[in-house]
Amino acid sequence: MLKYKTTSLLCLLSLFTFSCEDKPEEINIVDKNFLEALIEQGVDTNADGMISSAEAQAVSSLELNEKGIINMNGIEAFVNLETLRCEANPFTWINL
Repeated sequence: MLKYKTTSLLCLLSLFTFSCEDKPEEINIVDKNFLEALIEQGVDTNADGMISSAEAQAVSSLELNEKGIINMNGIEAFVNLETLRCEANPFTWINL
């Protein structure tokens, strides 16, 4: 009986541990063109269709010229960005 309880407890602890793994924080990118441009640049390394904070932090350069980007909300998550080229897009401000 004790062996059964010990095994059950270990199984429950394992399930709890796996269900509590930290999921990467998703960056809120509201502009579809911005998101598509980031995916084209290879920022979405796990191909899940979204950009995580870890993926954003791994980027040092972006080339986003003429992509039709209106809103660059989320660019502030690219904390290691050294080069940003975003000419000829219709946005009026950018939060760096």
